Amino acid sequence: MDEYNVIEGNVPILVSAPHVYPHFRPGFTDEPKLGELYTKDLVLESAEALHAFSIYATSEQRLDPNWYENSPYRLKVITLVEENNIRLFLDFHGLSYERPGDIEIQVNEGDAEGMILASRIVGKLEKDFENVAIKKFKNNDQVTLSEAIFQKFKIPSIQFEINLKHRRSKLIREQIIRSTVSSINENEG
Repeated sequence: MDEYNVIEGNVPILVSAPHVYPHFRPGFTDEPKLGELYTKDLVLESAEALHAFSIYATSEQRLDPNWYENSPYRLKVITLVEENNIRLFLDFHGLSYERPGDIEIQVNEGDAEGMILASRIVGKLEKDFENVAIKKFKNNDQVTLSEAIFQKFKIPSIQFEINLKHRRSKLIREQIIRSTVSSINENEG
């Protein structure tokens, strides 16, 4: 059985939630990292609004897609991007409740289109949230899913990190999605 579900879209955008369920980082820790609640909801609602392709975890991930190049989830994302000429990748993750910050949007060094889109999204979200930030991925040995997609395909690849206190509320999730969708539509225009 696959560790993920894919829903076909009509627009060359792929929306992802790899950490819906617990995930493992063998070699780093024996304990699973907890699943990131409500990230599946963000993906399904965003993909529907955008008419985009989506992928999300449906069970434990034995290899964390953000850490392992050979994880089945990561390999499927790469296949989806290749086969569907995906032009934008959005990856939803969760910040724990204890972490400071409301929403972080992470972009790749050299991803000018991703930075413009992230700036538009942050500009809209700052009206409703106190602590919204754009961050560039760390230059280290861990190549996240968004980094891998940008490096391989040179398409804008954005990773959302949303605090649990905001993911819990359907109203707030809808606001995040509205801000993201309207920013993408401005980018296309």
